[in-house]
Amino acid sequence: QAYKFFSAHVYKEHLFLIPDEYSYIVRLDMDTQKVTYTEDLRDIFITEDQNYDRYCGGVAFFGNELLIGSQANNKLLAIDIDTLGHRIIKVGKDADAGCYKIISDVNNNDADSVFILPYKGNTVRRFYPNNSKVIDYEINIDGLYCSDMKSQDYHDDLEPFSSLVVNNDTIYLAPFRSNKYVKI
Repeated sequence: QAYKFFSAHVYKEHLFLIPDEYSYIVRLDMDTQKVTYTEDLRDIFITEDQNYDRYCGGVAFFGNELLIGSQANNKLLAIDIDTLGHRIIKVGKDADAGCYKIISDVNNNDADSVFILPYKGNTVRRFYPNNSKVIDYEINIDGLYCSDMKSQDYHDDLEPFSSLVVNNDTIYLAPFRSNKYVKI
């Protein structure tokens, strides 16, 4: 059967499988080959549209947690890497923006935040999981728009950015459906 998992992510000795139709997040300890399952948490991070297509928000590691976002709202599922205990975090006030991608610097042990790229809208969020602080970067640039690659329809706010890079105090956003690179 197809569509069991959206993605796989590795952190240290753990491999995590993020489910689509499968009911559980799977953790494989790659050293011992032990497999562990979470409870069914898909309703927190999987969105289904009117055509029954399913979508998962962004996924990233921060500290000792696996973060999984929802494209439908401002919730993050935070799963403890060792115990698989979880908590739900509301990030910011705008519940409609959703989470297209979460970007963290897992190579930087001193990283204190993650960036959340919106599924809808032009607000990029910097989120500090340790204290729940949120900084919103409103991207309002004349002529910035998004287009649907299949239909060529224009939208002003759907999946605008694909990735983000931080260099010192400057943030660079690469376009996904938007028509411009952005520097903030």
